[in-house]
Amino acid sequence: MASVVVIAAAVSAACGSDDATQTTAASSPSTSVPASTSTTTAPATTGAPTTVAPTSEPEPASVCAEGELPAAGAVDLTTGDVRWTVCSAAEVYRTLVGAFDDVVVVSETAYPDAEAVALSVTDGAERWRRATVTQPVETPRGPTAGVGIVLRILSDGLGGVGLAGLDVATGEVVWQLTEPLVVLGQSDTTAVVASFDPAAGSAPVLEGIDLATGAEVWTSPLVFADLSGVGVSRGPAAVWDGTIAVPTGDSLTALDIDSGAVRWVGPQTDHPEAADGVVIGTADSGRTIRALDAFSGELLWEAPGRPSYGDLLAIGDGVVVVNALDRPALVAYNVRTGNERWRIDAAGIGEPQLIAGTAVVALWEQRLSAVSTSNGAVLWSADAPFGSPWMSSVAVDATTVYVSVNSRPWGD
Repeated sequence: MASVVVIAAAVSAACGSDDATQTTAASSPSTSVPASTSTTTAPATTGAPTTVAPTSEPEPASVCAEGELPAAGAVDLTTGDVRWTVCSAAEVYRTLVGAFDDVVVVSETAYPDAEAVALSVTDGAERWRRATVTQPVETPRGPTAGVGIVLRILSDGLGGVGLAGLDVATGEVVWQLTEPLVVLGQSDTTAVVASFDPAAGSAPVLEGIDLATGAEVWTSPLVFADLSGVGVSRGPAAVWDGTIAVPTGDSLTALDIDSGAVRWVGPQTDHPEAADGVVIGTADSGRTIRALDAFSGELLWEAPGRPSYGDLLAIGDGVVVVNALDRPALVAYNVRTGNERWRIDAAGIGEPQLIAGTAVVALWEQRLSAVSTSNGAVLWSADAPFGSPWMSSVAVDATTVYVSVNSRPWGD
């Protein structure tokens, strides 16, 4: 059972200052990773979206100052025009935690150190930075806009670590627990969590905690058990309409997020997403796309296909877009019937990450693209739009695609 600890001065000392104006290594939280960043705003463009010609060696110096590399950027969702680029000297891997009301939060990791960084959605300016603890799920499922709290694991200043709720506007600690819980998904008010500490020796039972206070809302005898064999940085659960579907071994269990009440139990469906009244995930070691009715958990259809790297499925606007098994192609299936809406050659597009409105946002290291959900037509595509081939994840709001960029390739 999660419990709240009193936040003492030791926590602030362990986590460093939250002054948004402090962006140098000397004034940032104590860590082995330099934290200096700078921002470059793209000039206004008109007409066709800006596309940087592909090169074998992108030139970060053309975008960033000497000694810095691209760290994050933003492009217009409709045109693909670059809005801003953030540069940094930090040698880290990056994952987007989410786009909140007026900031986008990025997790920076240089094992064993980690930091959470909030950037302005308007121009990429750094709002705050806080030392955190590396965690298995960086991006919980569910809404972030309007929530006001970002969940991170922090040191408690006393030799332990625990899940904390940070004010998304300032980075200040609002509450902190004594357990390093993994956040599977959240609603506007409640987060569904489970223990992930293998040394604890106990089953990772599900709990609901209040986002505003960290107080326990409910507990469940259900045990979180992801048998997919694939560990990813995003919560392996689906969230929709106050409901979360969580892997529970050889089944998928849907619960009311605010009460923990079980709504239905369906067949094992790995790394699910939900939209349009349908829950879609994978089966057969990621080679089959499986769709369940979101109201009953009953199996609707199965079709061949594989998710994108990181077990991501792009679902929305009545379709799920996946990678074909037989050749490099993207396939859009109708979420309710499983009928194929369209199929296109994937060359030069990337792998589907998510659907925003009527656009499928695709990414593969150097390539960032958007295609139409209605017919697969390419809306825009750009090679290394921020001057780096190491783009790592995306998030969106109503008008903008935000992209995190690694300082080195994955695996280095």
